[in-house]
Formats: sequence, structure tokens, C-alpha cells
Amino acid sequence: MQRASIFCTKMIWISMALLRAYAKNVREGCEINAAFLAYEKVQSHLQEQEDVCIQQLGRREDERRSTTGSRDEGSLRGREGDI
Repeated sequence: MQRASIFCTKMIWISMALLRAYAKNVREGCEINAAFLAYEKVQSHLQEQEDVCIQQLGRREDERRSTTGSRDEGSLRGREGDI
């Protein structure tokens, strides 16, 4: 899970750096339409990556819960038998 969140963080930082570069190009007089289209492309890519990261983190959290839950139930049953 930690590896996935590190990946997500890196993707966000890279995407933000690209957005800043496109904004700088607009300020320096590049064609606004081209910069805006590039911005939209990066923004949609970032959204896709964010969705993938959220899904991966959610699946891993579900897996962790299902493993932890089964261990907890087993340990509770063992305690009831001892009583």
C-alpha cells in the first residue's frame, strides 16, 4: 500500500510540474490554444492516474481488511471455546 501511495504522489508531482511548464509557456507568449489543449491532456491523464491509484489503494485496503477480519474472527472463536 505504501508503494502505491508513493507512486501516486510522484505522479501528482510530475503532473504538476508539467502544468507549471505549460503555464510558463503561455506567459511567455506561446499560442494559448496549444497550451490549453496540452493542459487539458495532462489534466485528464492526471485524473486517470488518480482513479487508478484510488482503485489500487482501495483493493489493497479491502484485501488487508479481509485478511485481518478472518484472523480476528478465528481468534474470537478460540477465546469462546476456552471459556
